Amino acid sequence: MAADLWGYQLNGKAMEYPKRFQLDITTNKKWYDAQGVEQIFIIVIRDSTISYTARVDHCSDPDLRKQEEEVGMEIIINAINTYILKDVDEKVTTKSYTHWVAKQDQDKGKRRLSTLPSRNNVVVISYESLVKLGETYVKMLYATLGIESDFIPDIKDSNKKYLNNTRNQS
Repeated sequence: MAADLWGYQLNGKAMEYPKRFQLDITTNKKWYDAQGVEQIFIIVIRDSTISYTARVDHCSDPDLRKQEEEVGMEIIINAINTYILKDVDEKVTTKSYTHWVAKQDQDKGKRRLSTLPSRNNVVVISYESLVKLGETYVKMLYATLGIESDFIPDIKDSNKKYLNNTRNQS
């Protein structure tokens, strides 16, 4: 598999992974699709400031954190363009991503009937929307994934610890 994905010849040795890496969704999905393996990617988008701040403990270099954020966004945008906006003429870019709206997420001029942006087993969800809407958002995700369940997990707002304490008290 390492040779197929990355061109590495391991010759029976264990693969040595870098300390930090990000999964290229598109490459990974294409490879597993070619193997006949069905997979579903749920891409969770977080507030960019909180995402950046949340990684301070395990990535103290601000330049590296910023670079990771940029690479991660490119990976997500590539997956959106490849799988969700596959047949749409206008693709998302790092500049247009913040203005990407549901009306652009269409099939041949007709709105797809989905509560969340999804297609080809790739779904984009918002962490903040999940926390804010709770059970409603979980049910929307279940509907998008075709899951029939009444189970609603406990949803914890993990963003609070990254916000200014004064704001948290109000």
